[in-house]
Amino acid sequence: MIFSLVLSTVSGIGGASASAGSLRRISGTDAIGTAIAISQAEFPNSGSANAVVLARSDFFSDALAGGPLAAAMGGPLLITPGASASASLDPRVGAEIERVLPKGDTVYVLGGYLALSPNIDSTLKADGYQVVREAGANQFATAVDIARTMGNPSTVFEATGLSFYDALSAVPAAIEEHAAILLTDGDVQAPETAGYLAQFPNDQRYAIGGPLAAFGADPTATPVYGQNPFDTSNAVASRFFPGAAVFGTATAASFPDALGGGVFMATGGRLGPILLVNPAPPLPPGVPPYLASLAGGTPGYVFGGSLAVGDGVVTAVQTAVAATTIPGCVPPVTAWSPAQLLEQMLMVSGQFSDLSASASAASAGVGGFVLFGQPAAGSGPAISSGIAALDADASDAGQVAPWMSTDEEGGDVQRLANVLGALPSARQMTSVWTPGQVVSALFAHGAGMKAIGITMDLAPVVDTALPNDPYADEVSRSFSESADIAASYGIAFANGLEAAGVVPVAKHFPGLGHANGNTDLGPATDPPLSQLETADLIPFEAEIANGIPIVMVGHPIVPGLSNGLPASLASATYSFRRQTLHFSGVTMTDSLGAGAISAAGYTEQTAAVAAIEAGADMAMIDASSWPATVGALEQALGNGSLSLASVEASAARIVRAKGFPTCP
Repeated sequence: MIFSLVLSTVSGIGGASASAGSLRRISGTDAIGTAIAISQAEFPNSGSANAVVLARSDFFSDALAGGPLAAAMGGPLLITPGASASASLDPRVGAEIERVLPKGDTVYVLGGYLALSPNIDSTLKADGYQVVREAGANQFATAVDIARTMGNPSTVFEATGLSFYDALSAVPAAIEEHAAILLTDGDVQAPETAGYLAQFPNDQRYAIGGPLAAFGADPTATPVYGQNPFDTSNAVASRFFPGAAVFGTATAASFPDALGGGVFMATGGRLGPILLVNPAPPLPPGVPPYLASLAGGTPGYVFGGSLAVGDGVVTAVQTAVAATTIPGCVPPVTAWSPAQLLEQMLMVSGQFSDLSASASAASAGVGGFVLFGQPAAGSGPAISSGIAALDADASDAGQVAPWMSTDEEGGDVQRLANVLGALPSARQMTSVWTPGQVVSALFAHGAGMKAIGITMDLAPVVDTALPNDPYADEVSRSFSESADIAASYGIAFANGLEAAGVVPVAKHFPGLGHANGNTDLGPATDPPLSQLETADLIPFEAEIANGIPIVMVGHPIVPGLSNGLPASLASATYSFRRQTLHFSGVTMTDSLGAGAISAAGYTEQTAAVAAIEAGADMAMIDASSWPATVGALEQALGNGSLSLASVEASAARIVRAKGFPTCP
């Protein structure tokens, strides 16, 4: 053979599998050689593959969709020069196909004759192989053709076909999820992809890449991405491979080494992510925390030679995976004091005009602040410095950073309109914008919020309300009386915020749009649960399926659910949310200073105890009630009416939603 295979071990013994604490480089003299080296590591025995998937080496889009096909068919992903560079099969690749694949088996050739020469088919057939062309008019159609060959999997990963970065990290996750990879035309949906998705509207869809890539093309997909290709690979790793037993690394430069590496990482008993790095140190910021979150000595692979992933990067990866602490980690909640646990479960009011008044609550470790007032134009720097001071108060006291939240719904309910600019109301958004435009607008607005320190928006409102609804401004605050429209726009709103790094909150569960009163002012009753299930609950179900991290529970009485209590105080509400709707995120109450709460005979502190005993993770209270509420919760914990296990579970959900890793 005229290629060089390198399977080197940085620590430990050599071989095709990585042992504990080892980091192995799999590479050849060029990209084609690296793909062959990966094939030999994946299938060390001659004739052990069931198929081979072959793509062009100089244009990666076809191969991106081919990774899951290779895994499904039980073979390696190999590459050879495209038709514009060569009219024949690279002899090294031909030799590897002969080694790994028995005669008579199938080679899947990706792309049309303009991608890979028809001479390749002739060569393979002459060598005794079956040849199947997976080809469309373009890379988008080819990806669709591959999905159909895979049997139209019920899960789809979407990634831009205009660059290869996002889909590189998607390959092992798509294989693990038994998914196909479809391609978007950047931030515009490709007609071929749109047509396929329309045929399978119930598929689970993930957008790997942000608003300028796949997520922009399909804002209804569940987004998984970061601000750059490195962060996206880390986001994929964190979402699909938490605590992985093995990991891979490859360059994000113009080397296709991660193509075959992605298949390797999710086959042969391996199950781990591909983390993208630069050819030279330092490591991208998101990589060390992920590596440090793995068990000490977790083995890994490096795909590509030293020009692709330099020795300095290998050393940095070894150091990161051996780290005993995780940057920014939080001690396990089982090590917290009862006071710390209970404080974390409180969302306390504050004022933009006097942020320093919240310093004592920040130092005590409250879980978050809901900030009120109407700051004037130009007050952004003062807000930013005030919030930074509160964060410092929490940090200096050894507390987890609190959420900084406010109401930025749009229309009449937005506290930062003078600072960040106005948004249309929810109802106006549905009349003037598409869901995609909502994503873009909320991404921009959320970026402005994040820039001044706001980390949570108490929105979107996903209640459904008729145009003549007289209560709580629901006509303008809800997107539509149609549950499906409210769901679509609510998801777009939430996705835009999350893209900007702001936590969205879906409210007011189980729906206020058909209540017979305004719970801010007094008692109100919803239609029976059986009726809510056919309309009002649908947007919440959609948000939960889309991965909304926080749901706010309102205060209506719900026949058939809340047993005459406001929903926020009824244990059945929380059981329904967890057991029936399978929501695993954080549930917070609406403000417990509402008229519906006092009308039911509760003070804020007794309501907070009742809500948390019922199953709420966070209770929203006024700052004036904060000390008494903490005392009441401590008493409930002391007398056993509130269990330590449930408090720890709530605190763990909150910390997880805040994005803090747990220290080993």
